Amino acid sequence: MKGFSIALAISLLTFALVGCHVKENANSFSNVMAKRGYEKVQLQKLSTGHDTVNAKINGVDGLFIVDTGAITAFSQSLKAKFGFANAERLRTLEAAGAGGPISIDYYSTSSFAVGDRVIPVQQIGSTNLNDVRRGIYNATGRYVDGLIGQDILMVNQAVIDVKHQHLYLKQPSQNTKPINHAQINWVVLDLDAIRLQKFDAEFLTVFIKINGIEGRLLVDSGAVNSLLDNSSKPKFKLEEKTLISRSSNTGAGGRFRLERHQLRSFDINNKAVNTSTVSVGDLSSVIAFVQLHTQTSIDGVLGQDVLIAHGAVIDVRAQKLYFRY
Repeated sequence: MKGFSIALAISLLTFALVGCHVKENANSFSNVMAKRGYEKVQLQKLSTGHDTVNAKINGVDGLFIVDTGAITAFSQSLKAKFGFANAERLRTLEAAGAGGPISIDYYSTSSFAVGDRVIPVQQIGSTNLNDVRRGIYNATGRYVDGLIGQDILMVNQAVIDVKHQHLYLKQPSQNTKPINHAQINWVVLDLDAIRLQKFDAEFLTVFIKINGIEGRLLVDSGAVNSLLDNSSKPKFKLEEKTLISRSSNTGAGGRFRLERHQLRSFDINNKAVNTSTVSVGDLSSVIAFVQLHTQTSIDGVLGQDVLIAHGAVIDVRAQKLYFRY
């Protein structure tokens, strides 16, 4: 389930990596974050792999996917639930999702909170998430109401611990130093952000090697599986003989077909990633949108399959990705 993920604005450039090898004690990361002034919010992982969090819009509870490849938005079909049935639309922005083009309508909101933390926002986005909601419900028996995306995560200095299902948030006005590498036993990837001005958000990418060939992927916590665009198949030497299976999936914008390919290698920072396959689908709308608005080319997304396999931590504000090897 790709979800809204690579949906709206997406991309980044360059990276550098460092490694560190100090024992990680139980609860040590939570202690480190508490000392840095962060508030911990418990996440709930769905059986699809999506990390979700309880949030409130206008005082009404909802279940939202934490998605580093998206902009914050609730499902258009839930306008009445969240008090927007008769609300005047402030503006509409065009974007792109895994299933094709999408539109996001913005409305004034009186309050917004993630967990117990009140988030100071004046507007909230709404888009068609019907296919996403239906797909997740069919797989899990639970409906999601929307997405917590990079606009909220970035401003609130979010850190996502995928392994322990924790979201750490901090007041925008509080300065934060990067995590002390000597306190953790991880490989650290420095990520550079490209800003998508129209959404007032930044998105993260990482350079990778697939079958020995360099590429760039969006770090996308809302994507269950890492996914390459069809146009990247010749580049990464994905051919009929590497094809394992075909299927279909849903994303913002509709349904799309997927292929699963066998890989000879998948590396980040010259270390093998714990997966031997990758999904391929039509992300042309997203690829074109990113290229048009950021002049940056991406090949696809790095999803939960890899993030979970390496117990990843995503530091949105510091633009770092931590892998436990």
